[in-house]
Amino acid sequence: MRKIKKYLIVLLLALVLVLSACNKTDDPEDTPLELDTRYTDALVLETSFEGKEFIANGIGEVTLGLCVDGDTVTVRSGSTNITIRFLGINTPESTGKVEPWGKPASTFTKEKLTNANSIVLEAEGERTDNNGRYLAWVWYQAEAGDQYRLLNLEIIEEAYSFFTMGSTKYHETFISAHYKNTSIKKRLYGETDPSFSTSKVALDSTIAYVLSGQEEYLTGTVFDLTVQVIRTVGDDFFVRDVLPTDIDGEVVYGDIFVFGFYGVSYYTYLNIGDIVTFKCKFDINGNYGDQITDIQELRITGSEEVVLDVIDSSEITDLSVYKGEVITIDNLIYKGFYQSQNDQESNPEQYTLNFESSTGKEFDVRIGNRLISRYNVNDLVVDEVYMVTGGVSYYEFASDSYQLMLGDKNKSNDIVLK
Repeated sequence: MRKIKKYLIVLLLALVLVLSACNKTDDPEDTPLELDTRYTDALVLETSFEGKEFIANGIGEVTLGLCVDGDTVTVRSGSTNITIRFLGINTPESTGKVEPWGKPASTFTKEKLTNANSIVLEAEGERTDNNGRYLAWVWYQAEAGDQYRLLNLEIIEEAYSFFTMGSTKYHETFISAHYKNTSIKKRLYGETDPSFSTSKVALDSTIAYVLSGQEEYLTGTVFDLTVQVIRTVGDDFFVRDVLPTDIDGEVVYGDIFVFGFYGVSYYTYLNIGDIVTFKCKFDINGNYGDQITDIQELRITGSEEVVLDVIDSSEITDLSVYKGEVITIDNLIYKGFYQSQNDQESNPEQYTLNFESSTGKEFDVRIGNRLISRYNVNDLVVDEVYMVTGGVSYYEFASDSYQLMLGDKNKSNDIVLK
């Protein structure tokens, strides 16, 4: 009996110690009622990055390209454009899918990095993920002379992500930040996103009306659209309103890019000219411009001939005017192509083609990684004149930040030698 009592006492003491350690951040004096960034404020970047380059040395200063979402960005390291996936976090989706807290997380990351004086990437463990994206700790300096801050950690302290990594050099700090938030229960740790619509009722509308800004909609609002497929880009596609919309006395048709997400083979059954209905969500003024996401219940209801505008290249001064539209540009002079390192590593069949107008304006034409039926760049002849058709889309590294995105070759021959 004494042995049993002895073991019970030892077990009780051990349990008390464990509970005390686990609840260290639950002390009312230590745990704030609101979010704070105490761990980010205290953590210091100890590894020198002077004279080093991220790809070659595992640490280095980079230049921001595009903030894709809350945990993914593109940067230029040296002369190479690469995609970066943040280590240790996984923010809610805000591009292919739209989830609660996804847009606020994306906005937070964008605000920190676009306004930063300096950005330094630090590698640990595996250099890339299964999608060819580089993995990194992302440090930023808000203003010259300031201490660098670890954005991965700050995103957790601001409750836009849970901690998702096992063993790491910063493990103890991240765990402490994570458990602090479980007590505060803010944002992702226990609050409803006030900017996100949870309604499942779809609003009957048009592309033109949603893009016009006549009404403000919560992120995640579901819409019911009837549109025509203008081009397929693998499982993505460009669409146009079937019916016109009166916007302030002007009758207009809306055009937009649809991100088909991964795992859904729209390419196999969608053709140019198809009239389709579906439920969807809009990503307005997002990191990729305007696009449609979260396609549900897509149905083909008919087909009609597609009629496109043909514009002489000399008449175009600003390609962004046509964003979301599929247009044909005549009299483009082919000047060659290039591939970024990210192109070469993730899909060696993706290229950016360089064209010029007769007035010398540059146009970038993209053979992207989502295409299923591709063009052979070796078939193009430098200094020959072509007529090119494509969807106008935002791309941070393109000339004037907009490019023509080619459709699948077997469904539309979009590069024609004059």
